[in-house]
Amino acid sequence: MKLKKILIWTLRLILLTLLYFPIWIMGAMVIGDSMSTEVVSEPGLVSQGVGTLLLGIINTVLIVALIVTSRWHGWRLALSLAFAYYGSFTFITQIETWYFLSELTVSPELLPRLFIMG
Repeated sequence: MKLKKILIWTLRLILLTLLYFPIWIMGAMVIGDSMSTEVVSEPGLVSQGVGTLLLGIINTVLIVALIVTSRWHGWRLALSLAFAYYGSFTFITQIETWYFLSELTVSPELLPRLFIMG
C-alpha cells in the first residue's frame, strides 16, 4: 500500500512538472523579442536543458510542499501561494535586476516585461 502511495505522488509530481513548463514558457514569451542578443552568457555547471529541468522540478516540489503542509485551503491558499510565489521568484529577483543591471544589460523596455513574465 505504501508503494502505491509513493507511485501516485511521483506521478503527480511528474504531471505538475510537465504542466509547469508550458506556463513558464508563456510567461517567457512576454520578454522574448526584447532580450539583447549582444550579451553572451558563460556556460554554467550543468547544461541549459538539465538546468531548466532541475529548476522546474525544484519549483514544483517547493510549491507542492507548501500546499501539502498548509492548514489553509481554497481561495485563501491559492491567493497566498500566488502572492508568495510572485514575491519570491519574480519581485525580489527583478528588483535586484533593476538595481544592479539596469545600467549594463537590461533596457528600460525589458524591465517592466520581466515583472509581467512572473
